[in-house]
Amino acid sequence: MRSNGLERSLRLIQVLQGGQAATVDEIAARIGVSRRTIFRDLGVLSRAGLTYEFDRQARKYSASKSTLSPPASLTHEEAGALLLASRMLARSAIVPHPEVAQSAAMKLESMLPEAILDTRRSCFEWTEVRPAPVADSSTIADLLSLLQTALSRRLKVRARYDSKHERKVLEMTLHPYRIAFVHRRWYLIAFWEARECIQTLSVGRILHLRPLFARYRLDQEFNLDEYLGNAWVMIRGNQRFHVRVRFLRDVADEIDETRWHRTQQTYFQEDGSLMFEADVDGISEISRWILGYGDQAEVLEPLELRELVAVQVQNLTEVYKDLSYAAHRA
Repeated sequence: MRSNGLERSLRLIQVLQGGQAATVDEIAARIGVSRRTIFRDLGVLSRAGLTYEFDRQARKYSASKSTLSPPASLTHEEAGALLLASRMLARSAIVPHPEVAQSAAMKLESMLPEAILDTRRSCFEWTEVRPAPVADSSTIADLLSLLQTALSRRLKVRARYDSKHERKVLEMTLHPYRIAFVHRRWYLIAFWEARECIQTLSVGRILHLRPLFARYRLDQEFNLDEYLGNAWVMIRGNQRFHVRVRFLRDVADEIDETRWHRTQQTYFQEDGSLMFEADVDGISEISRWILGYGDQAEVLEPLELRELVAVQVQNLTEVYKDLSYAAHRA
């Protein structure tokens, strides 16, 4: 049996907590890996602060009661929810430092009573979580740390920002209001001194950031939901549109089962198609979502969105109209 590092470490904790000391060979046989792998994983536990006992005479390892088995007053359902969440975070790129998430997952599992672990172990053996693809947060870990410090201390920051919209690098003095992970990446919502307005910035496009010694007063009335309004994701337009899209039978269930927007309403038609309706501030983001369903989606309202999608389809047709081998090579 092969497993990734986190799963092996969790299984190692379970073996150590089994109530009986075991040699490296015995542990390796139970987990299905080599002696060398067990020694490496024992080192991982030590670095995570999860110590264990080693009987030099018997050459056996066991759980350290002081660090691997503290009491936890959790129900089986609460424990299951926490374990599932910790494993999901450890596997995703949302957390800037994945090794920290893995360490937290190991510590969490080590804290649970054996009775709960016995119940949940069989469930998790056949349960997997595969998060949707997201931007790799490890590349912006230092930026996120600086922003969190600035927010907690109410310090202004000076940023060099590669603006996709203005197609140039901007020098900005900002008052951080919120750090938010939305859809696939991290964003900074901050007040921009020079333009006296609130801006949404992709943290991944910040080229340089340094906290200033000057402090700012956080607007206590600021609310992220109110700021974003009815944006499809993050880009709030200047006009609100009532959107009606007809999805064909092949994708109707998928659309109906997913909560895409807080205002959405769905209605099945007699032919098996689905009518999707929502009130959206701006149509640029939702147009790309609709295009992702190709010929399975048709915009009925508003006319502005129907025309926008039509133009994008025409542009796409131009890209693919030449199917010759030479076009592919070019």
